[in-house]
Amino acid sequence: MKKIFTYLLAGLSLLSFSRCDSLDIEPTSSLAGTAYWKNPDQFTAFNTGLHALLREKSYNFFLLGEPRADIYGDNPIGGEASQGMERLPFNTINKENVGISNYGDMYKIINQINQMIAKTTETTILTEATQNYYLGEAYGMRAYLYFHLLRSWGDVVLYLDYTEGQNLDLSNITKGVSPATEVMEQINKDIQAS
Repeated sequence: MKKIFTYLLAGLSLLSFSRCDSLDIEPTSSLAGTAYWKNPDQFTAFNTGLHALLREKSYNFFLLGEPRADIYGDNPIGGEASQGMERLPFNTINKENVGISNYGDMYKIINQINQMIAKTTETTILTEATQNYYLGEAYGMRAYLYFHLLRSWGDVVLYLDYTEGQNLDLSNITKGVSPATEVMEQINKDIQAS
């Protein structure tokens, strides 16, 4: 009797799992470009995300500023492994010895800020006051990031448009650096716009 019950249970379970339609559903939400930027809450969420990205990199801002300000004495790095950061207090970072790789991931944030600026500028679903608020914050954050890039590396690449993965031309992804004077002009424009 136990064998029959076991075979019957196994057979029923195989039949019940033969086709599972309950998992064949479309997602109710998506962060794809066409499904996003449709209501004010999404703008608020994106703006909050920008602030989170900026806070996430706050240690990089510290490393690019405080240790280089002569407030820690001659050698703030003790006997521990410094990961190449012992150069920061002496202001000897250069293209070969940057101290922080990949420009501190600031271009990732700048790309997101550029997207916020573009989408906020072209939208009609936000009130003018809300639109100006988000644009002011975005321009202010972009100016802040370019200021850190400028004072740390001098001539840097100036990106004012965002890139999307599906629109990226891999045969032409390089862009030359902009002179420090041009970067400073853009910082001033962003500050005026904020």
